[in-house]
Amino acid sequence: MNRMGISCLSSLTIEGKLKNSSLVALNIDKLELSRTLYLIHDQNKHFSKALLLLLEYCH
Repeated sequence: MNRMGISCLSSLTIEGKLKNSSLVALNIDKLELSRTLYLIHDQNKHFSKALLLLLEYCH
């Protein structure tokens, strides 16, 4: 079985590939993955109230 590989990808990233069956998702019991996300912004701009609420919720 040449050229086979496994990756951890966001389902949003591969949504089309899953729909047309060119990729297959595997569900693995007891596997918990997490990732760190960063917020990058222009320091000369201010956050809206809505964004501040979202950041508080995500924290």
